[in-house]
Amino acid sequence: MSGRLQSKNVLVTGGNSGIGRSIVETFVGQGATVSFTGRDQATIDEVAAAVGEQGQGIRADVSDIASHKAVVDQAVDRFGKLDVFVANAGIAEIRPFVETDEALYDRLMDINVKGLFFGVQSAVKQMNDGGSIVLVGSVVSVKGFPGYSAYSATKGAVRTLARVLAAELAERNIRVNVLSPGPIDTPIIGRQGLDRGVMEENFVPMVPLKRLGRAEEMANLALFLASDESSYITGADLHADGGIGQV
Repeated sequence: MSGRLQSKNVLVTGGNSGIGRSIVETFVGQGATVSFTGRDQATIDEVAAAVGEQGQGIRADVSDIASHKAVVDQAVDRFGKLDVFVANAGIAEIRPFVETDEALYDRLMDINVKGLFFGVQSAVKQMNDGGSIVLVGSVVSVKGFPGYSAYSATKGAVRTLARVLAAELAERNIRVNVLSPGPIDTPIIGRQGLDRGVMEENFVPMVPLKRLGRAEEMANLALFLASDESSYITGADLHADGGIGQV
């Protein structure tokens, strides 16, 4: 099989559902070997069955810092040193600022920032020079939505971290970029305590393109950032948000 990621070895966190699953399936379809993590064994097994021998699922929680080295080692043992790392795993919870407690704040920071930070650190140590790192951010890093204070803080941190990593890793020709989705129709909607109808009612009127985004649209942009087609792009924040944060 030939493709835009032919012979590339990839690790994707949170690859068992939503945007992450679409990234895994798209990358495998473009010739990559892909290891991916998730917390739910049933959906991990489902994705692993779908992608076949070019993929492997690893049960792991990115908030468990000690697990990152083991995950990277397992990916490298199976397919070789990494060429691409996609830090996709994350959670979103809606709560008014004055009602946000320490437990919620810590949960979001542990997964979205601390987990991402140390996941990238482990991946870089086993990455080939000339590799690509894609951090999944969000439009909330540039636009304020009520109820998303702690979540927005985590995604702002991701965007800032990308600039520093791009500067530090340039000597190895490793590129670091952010993919920032807007409102996307994925299972995370339900985990935010919303249903699809409420999501459409609240966000679609604000989106210039007047619809929710699709996971495969995010995967296509991740593919661009992971491939040699974006070889002169680093430190960038590419928004796939239907224009909600741009217009």
